[in-house]
Amino acid sequence: MERTPEAAEFAEKRLHDLGFEKLIEEQTVTYQMLLDDDHVVIANPCKPERLEFTAFRKRLTGGKRQLTKFESVYPDFYVLDKWKNNLCAKLHEWIGATIAKSAG
Repeated sequence: MERTPEAAEFAEKRLHDLGFEKLIEEQTVTYQMLLDDDHVVIANPCKPERLEFTAFRKRLTGGKRQLTKFESVYPDFYVLDKWKNNLCAKLHEWIGATIAKSAG
């Protein structure tokens, strides 16, 4: 089940209000928030009635030819569409806790 057009518009506005940037590359749309040089949060607005977030940490691999890869930092976080209070604070609290766990 996917979001209705109205619900998709609501989700996109909410992501913008939370500080996410919409990137369009060919036929792929990504909502991301760059946290620092080593961390990014990707938002998934596809599921009805909720936004899901995954934090990723940058990791360099290889020897002479170093490649940049991103690995998911557990656990994921979600926000229900019906939630209205302190969403930005809740999201940033999760981000801070997630990055702290990934560093240690």
